[in-house]
Amino acid sequence: MKKLSVVLLTVFLLGMLIVGGTQVFGSPGPGSTSPTVVLSQSVVPLDAKSQVVIMGSGYEPEQEIKILVHLSGGRATWATVSDIGVYLDPSPVVANEFGVWATAWTVSRYSRLAGTGMYMLEVVDDEYNALASAPFGFVNIKEPQEEWPKWGQVLLGE
Repeated sequence: MKKLSVVLLTVFLLGMLIVGGTQVFGSPGPGSTSPTVVLSQSVVPLDAKSQVVIMGSGYEPEQEIKILVHLSGGRATWATVSDIGVYLDPSPVVANEFGVWATAWTVSRYSRLAGTGMYMLEVVDDEYNALASAPFGFVNIKEPQEEWPKWGQVLLGE
């Protein structure tokens, strides 16, 4: 009788797993994981026309977010944090019903402010609380390639 109970329980659980997938044990829904952000390219040519696709997941459905860029060094003589919303398409950036979003950033004026170097992109909520961040690099492609940092040569070099 004990063996029969174990077999029936096993068959029931396997059947539920096949029919319901991971829903039997619960599956995370939108906004239940830590927010992430990724860039289509981690090294960006320092040119006003350069574009980068930025995507995120793990946000609350319909959550509006802001994207900041932290700059220091380069041509800027001070550290600065800038909201790049006006350079995004679409803007404002709003997560869909699954908590994911995507936008395209046209580098524009940052090509004049930054120099070759590593920087940080940060995603914040409407109260500027940090949600996620990602590093990225600018490389001045007008300079000779041998003057680029090694990471720029590896990712952008020919």
